[in-house]
Amino acid sequence: MKIMKMNKIFSAAILKTMGKFNYALAILAITAMSCASCGDKNNGGEEEVPTGGYFKMKSANITFKKIDNGDETPYYVIWDNYGKLYRIGDDKHVSVIDETTGKGFSLSIANKRWSDVSASYVSSMLTGRMSMKFADSPTVPGYKKLPNRTVAGKDCVVYSTTYGGITTVLGGWNGIKLLEEQTGTIDGTSIVVNESFTATSFSETVPANSFVVPSDYTKE
Repeated sequence: MKIMKMNKIFSAAILKTMGKFNYALAILAITAMSCASCGDKNNGGEEEVPTGGYFKMKSANITFKKIDNGDETPYYVIWDNYGKLYRIGDDKHVSVIDETTGKGFSLSIANKRWSDVSASYVSSMLTGRMSMKFADSPTVPGYKKLPNRTVAGKDCVVYSTTYGGITTVLGGWNGIKLLEEQTGTIDGTSIVVNESFTATSFSETVPANSFVVPSDYTKE
């Protein structure tokens, strides 16, 4: 499964070249640092929520549009219990983890098959989950505040930074990253980056059975 630099993972995508992959790791480190100041309270400042990578919102169902050098695909992120139950995927493959049990599974949509995932895979998804967090006030020097944007109906704080020839624009709302754009040419290479990861819909309603294996799937 591809994992967007969301999961640089948005997170997220198996990248096309090793040079590009190494760059993605650097951006992941910067993004994770910028999220370090994310708060542990909801908008009202009253409800204490778990720390250690969880979200302010108890549940979310977000659809993203992912564009990689012109190739456009949908991407889905769903969580419950502040992120302890976490699901990511596209129209072909889905991965689900339960942090409480330390277990998870993957689904192959086309042939309706599923398989357990390893502990290391669960760990990598938890790392990817962290990259979905967003800090209104980034802690990393060099970020430039941009005008707010409306993304998936949310008034998002937006800022940008340039590193290694690539300009990254990040946008988020209520501690959740809803926008990421990367453009430019990686310094010292001819590798052109033109990618975006933009939320197109946002709901706090999680579909039933999002975190269980469908009954009509066969185990591999």
